[in-house]
Amino acid sequence: MNPRPHPYLRYLPASIATLVLATGASRGLAQSGGWGLYREDPLWTMLVPHVTYVKTDVESQRSTYKSSGGGNVPDLFWVSVMPAVGIQWNNYVYHPDLLTYSLLFEPGYYWQQTRSGSSSSQTEEMMLNGHGSVTLLEVKPYATTFSFNRSHQDVQYDFFNSETVDSSGWGVFTGYRDGLVPVTISLEQLDEQRDAYSQTFDTSQLKLDLHANNQRKGLDQTDLGYQFNEYENQTQNGGTSYSSQSRSQHVALTDSEHFNKNTLASSLYFTEQDYGGTSASSLNAALNFNMELTPHLQNFYNYAFNDNFGNGYDAIQNNVSAGLRHELFDSLASQMDVHGSTVNSSYNDSSIDAKSIGTSESADYTKRLGDWGHLSIDNGMSYDLTDQQATGPETTVPGESYTIPAQGPMIITLRTPGDIAVTTITKNGVPLDSNEWVANTGTDPWRIQFFSGGLHNVSNGDVVAITYVVQSNPSGSYSVFTYQGQISLRFWGDRAGIHAGYSRTMNHANAAGFILQDMEEVDFGGDVNWHNLHAGATYTDQRATYSSTRIYSLVESYATPLSLHSSMSINLNQQWNHFSAGTEYGDTPAQDLAFYSYMLHYDWHPPGPLSVNAEAGFQQQRGGGYDEDMFAGRIYLDWTVGKLEFHAGYQHDDQQFSTETRERDYFFIRMRRNF
Repeated sequence: MNPRPHPYLRYLPASIATLVLATGASRGLAQSGGWGLYREDPLWTMLVPHVTYVKTDVESQRSTYKSSGGGNVPDLFWVSVMPAVGIQWNNYVYHPDLLTYSLLFEPGYYWQQTRSGSSSSQTEEMMLNGHGSVTLLEVKPYATTFSFNRSHQDVQYDFFNSETVDSSGWGVFTGYRDGLVPVTISLEQLDEQRDAYSQTFDTSQLKLDLHANNQRKGLDQTDLGYQFNEYENQTQNGGTSYSSQSRSQHVALTDSEHFNKNTLASSLYFTEQDYGGTSASSLNAALNFNMELTPHLQNFYNYAFNDNFGNGYDAIQNNVSAGLRHELFDSLASQMDVHGSTVNSSYNDSSIDAKSIGTSESADYTKRLGDWGHLSIDNGMSYDLTDQQATGPETTVPGESYTIPAQGPMIITLRTPGDIAVTTITKNGVPLDSNEWVANTGTDPWRIQFFSGGLHNVSNGDVVAITYVVQSNPSGSYSVFTYQGQISLRFWGDRAGIHAGYSRTMNHANAAGFILQDMEEVDFGGDVNWHNLHAGATYTDQRATYSSTRIYSLVESYATPLSLHSSMSINLNQQWNHFSAGTEYGDTPAQDLAFYSYMLHYDWHPPGPLSVNAEAGFQQQRGGGYDEDMFAGRIYLDWTVGKLEFHAGYQHDDQQFSTETRERDYFFIRMRRNF
């Protein structure tokens, strides 16, 4: 809710004008007094602000949000006017080595008229935006910097999602940077109010970061890091609201030692997360010893310990490996190892105790084929034998990491079949809201569909951690053989290329009831880059025990100048997915998914002070039960004459999902006079 206007607001315009005149006069007096570079009177000079600009921002937004679940929100319309003055102080107290500061304040006036449905309201208030920093004892190893920031801006998170964001924060950065163990400490507080599609997100985040490093001769070093993060959110959507809190801390200790040509690297990591009454922790330790036998031959010995535990589950794993690595000139590198592991996990009344042993080999070959091409061939295979004793029907897969595809539908497939429930999905240690993802339980393994435009701005390329529950395999033994091969050829002056790959996973169990997924995958594709044209195509065919997938994808982009002062670019992306039943699991109905993305960009920069740029994009997904259409268009005009700046823009966002419809129109005019 906006605060009520202050009774002295009617005096604000006159107060700002008086302040501008006073600071301008003081600036002229300071300059005429000959202070300038030498700061003959710093105690007086630090009281002399500099008016750097006067500005006025006008903004207007109309947004709608409708839900098939009955969460319709009345259309929201608001218009605001924000005149402000930019006043800057850059100075020091007594001596530059004692205390220096750089401050920019924007005192101003804020007026907004809001209409939602049949009701309307008006807000008037003083505002104070700006940013600055104060540094104490700058040349000392224990120099300390204080900073603050308060701003209002329109933030574009990706092509189809943007919001108006009011943010305020402060920070402290200090430490001791000399001696055997330099230490730095930072503390930050950030508060944001985000407004989009008739939804508001009020977030508060506190971060503490400590870092210590000890460097010794011979590249030996020890590094310690600690991070603490506390996050709170309040979401308002029409007449409904909900809140969430999370807290996490992370400790990282790494060490590197060198003995002649041998290297010993060790690490220790601990992470603890607490969100909504659910806790999850992990402890990871590793030792890696590398010996150089000859300039082209090395052997290695590795050990890793992992313990993941939380509400009702605990999984402990030990891994050891030893192997050889060989490099033949610069073209051929090969590696082989033997490895083993133990797993002890428990979840409620279920438990698994497993031991495995195996071996793996790989060979990578690269060769320059004269001046016309470059060839790369990669091959790898592994064989593992596991024996386990199991009780109970379920087990937990904790914090498995996935990367959302960089292009196309935001869909990932869980790696373990027999899925029962998804416990949590986190991004950067913070759990996603339930409206930011959905599990497709009609497949095995399950597929997770992510949605953009929510609290955490999930987008292509994000890394998420998923904790989920699966059916336990029975007691017994099983073996796994895997092979992966890839070949690629670049030619035509590296402007074109083709690639092909093949992978195979085969399982064999000595007892009935095991849920193991055999998999065979073939992929190939190519790309070409010619002048301003780029085009590429890939095909992937994955056939597995429980589900099979075929993916066809195309990408095209072209950029060209239209005239001496204008240019245009277009980016296209199409993808077709076919999900069907696996080779031995015929109950999964086939599903087809189509994805299309079209983006157009235009720039015009004629001689003189004027420039225009515009862009529009459309993205569509059909199939899988989660249809979506997203359109975004925006145009910006910039005009600069001397010290006068004029910026105007309009953008329209329209998003239609299976259960929600969102629409947003945003317009702004920003005028600024610099001094």
